[in-house]
Amino acid sequence: MRRPEELIHRAVVQHLELRKAPGVMFTHPASGGGRSKAEAGIMKALGVRPGWPDLVGVVFDGAGEMRVWGLELKAPQGRLTKEQREWIKAVSDAGHYAGWASSVDDAVDLLAEWGVIE
Repeated sequence: MRRPEELIHRAVVQHLELRKAPGVMFTHPASGGGRSKAEAGIMKALGVRPGWPDLVGVVFDGAGEMRVWGLELKAPQGRLTKEQREWIKAVSDAGHYAGWASSVDDAVDLLAEWGVIE
C-alpha cells in the first residue's frame, strides 16, 4: 500500500457520497500535491493557504443556520502540521466541527458525530 492516506480519503468520500445527511455539501480543496515553483506561486496568489483540511463542508439545517466542518485525513503514523492544528483549533473555537482521523472508522465516527452522515 503505497498511498495509505489516499486510500483512506477515497473511502471517506465514498461514505459521504452514499450517506451524507440532508443539507450537507463538501469539497476537497486541492491545495496539496507536487507543483512546480511557478504553479505554487500562482496557487498562493489565488488564495491557497496551508493548513486547510482534506475535506471541507457545510451542514445547512433548513432554518437558515449553517455549520462548517473540516476533516483532515492522515496515514496511520501521520502527524498534523502547525497550520493544520491552528485551523482545527480556530474552527472548533468558533463552535463548528473540525478534527482529524487516521483511519476510515475514526473519520466515519467523527462525521456521524457531527451530523454530516447518517
